[in-house]
Amino acid sequence: MLRAHCDDVGRDEAEIRRTILYVEPTLAAGDTDTFLTQMAEYAAIGVSEVMVMPPTGRADAWVEQVCAPVVPRLAEL
Repeated sequence: MLRAHCDDVGRDEAEIRRTILYVEPTLAAGDTDTFLTQMAEYAAIGVSEVMVMPPTGRADAWVEQVCAPVVPRLAEL
């Protein structure tokens, strides 16, 4: 759909950053392997940025404990 629209308006599809908002409970539950598998699938279709939503509670602690350890592996995708 994006490719067809870009063709219609004469825009280079490669110039568009693909971003997703991730709100599934997989990462919140600490299942980083499943999260990384899902992110690899998104990377394969051109997604280069993911925003994650913390569960309720202290977002700072969640970022430090859950997100920070997965960032190096995510960067490899």
